[in-house]
Amino acid sequence: MATPSKKAALLEAGLKGFQQLNEEVAAALVEHDAVEIRAVYGQRYIGNGLEEDKRIDIHGTPGNDLGVYLDGGVLHVHGNGQDAVGNTMNRGTIVVEGHAGDALGYAMRGGAMYIRGDVGYRCGIHMKEYKTSRPVIVIGGRAGSYLAEYMAGGIIILLSIDYANAVPGGKPGLLTPGDPLLPQTGPFFATGMHGGTVYVRGPVDPALLSAAVTTAPAERPEDLQLLRTEIRAFGKLFRVDPEPLLASSFTRVNCVSSRPYKNIYANN
Repeated sequence: MATPSKKAALLEAGLKGFQQLNEEVAAALVEHDAVEIRAVYGQRYIGNGLEEDKRIDIHGTPGNDLGVYLDGGVLHVHGNGQDAVGNTMNRGTIVVEGHAGDALGYAMRGGAMYIRGDVGYRCGIHMKEYKTSRPVIVIGGRAGSYLAEYMAGGIIILLSIDYANAVPGGKPGLLTPGDPLLPQTGPFFATGMHGGTVYVRGPVDPALLSAAVTTAPAERPEDLQLLRTEIRAFGKLFRVDPEPLLASSFTRVNCVSSRPYKNIYANN
C-alpha cells in the first residue's frame, strides 16, 4: 500500500464545488505522488480512476462515488464516507476510518476496502470477480439491509464489532443475533446472491437471510487463511487487536445456485 509522500500536495476543499476540487487534485497529482485534502464537505467523485502509486488522504466527509473506477491507487478517509464508495473500482485500496453509506462496493471488481464502522444498505451489490481479480470488503461494524444483494463474486467480511460495548484491550463486543437494537445486518441478506462468499463473525439469524444462500461454519483451511490475512490487515489499519477477532467463530454464507432466477425465464 502506498504511504504518504514527503512530496504530498496539500489542498483545502472548503466550499469548492466538486468539479473545481477534482481539477485541482488531478493537477496536483501530475507533480506529486500523493495529495492531502482538508475540510472536505461532501464533494463527489474524489479519486475517480486514481492510478497505482498515487494516494489521496481525505479529512472530512467526501461525497458520493468516492473512488469510482479506482485503478490501483489508495484513498484514506479520515472521517465518514457517503454513498457508493468504491463504485465499479478495478483495483487499489480504500480505507474509511468511520462509517460509510449505501451501495458501498457497487459492481466492485477488484481491490480492497476496509471500513472501521458500519455500512448502509446494499453493500456489495453486483460485486463480481474474474479469474485472479477478487475484490474484498472488510466491515468492522454492522451492515444494513440487502447486504450482498445480487453478489456475483468476491469476499465480504462482517466483523460485527459492537464498539459501544467493546472492552479496551480485550474482547471486541459482538452484536447479538436477534437483538432488535443491534442486529448484525438488516433483513433480506444475500437476496439474489449468485457468487462470492460472505463471512460473518458469530452466528447469523436465519430470519435475516434470503432463500438463495446456505450457511456453514467457516472452518476450512482456505477460510481460516483468508480471515487471518484480512483481519490482521484491518487491525493494523485501525489499531485494533486482531487476535480476539481471530479467536471468534465465523459463519460462511454462500449461494445455492449461480442462476437463482433461471426458472422465471422461458428459455432456461
